[in-house]
Amino acid sequence: MNIKMRGQVVLIGLGLVSAMMLPSVVAAEQKLRHFMFIGEPLGLQSLMATALAIAVPILLLLALCFVVGALIRSRRVGLSFEQIETSFLSKVPGYDVVGNVLNGFAADEMGVPPPLDPPETLRSLPSATLTPEALAAITEQVRVRVLRWFARSGLIEPDDFREMLAHPDRSSVR
Repeated sequence: MNIKMRGQVVLIGLGLVSAMMLPSVVAAEQKLRHFMFIGEPLGLQSLMATALAIAVPILLLLALCFVVGALIRSRRVGLSFEQIETSFLSKVPGYDVVGNVLNGFAADEMGVPPPLDPPETLRSLPSATLTPEALAAITEQVRVRVLRWFARSGLIEPDDFREMLAHPDRSSVR
């Protein structure tokens, strides 16, 4: 096969791939049109400008994270994560909450006891016996909480809520 023929085969292949991708490109453009509500208040009329208005801040944030990470890893600058955290990150709203949650997930002790070793030592612990009185008390507690939630959410009228609380036997669905 000569060079000219190979070029034609490549062009035909690229044309077929482009033709197969065209429906997915059109579908992606239709999905991206949903993001035009972001560009309209900014005065952006085109889909490309809106896509750039979304992508550029994300890329800048990623670049900032990369630069800060590189500065922390670099020994020449002398910055540590603790210094950056106390001087800058602690002032970001919600940083402490998110940091504590993530530290809780990363902790060595997850609140779940480690599995017993070896597996032959597994044993079942006896559970408390569930008497009919205890079951009725639990059921009543759940019924009252569900009714209160329905009332707060506006799913039932206040008069119906009071009636259902007063008469437990009428609380069921008819």
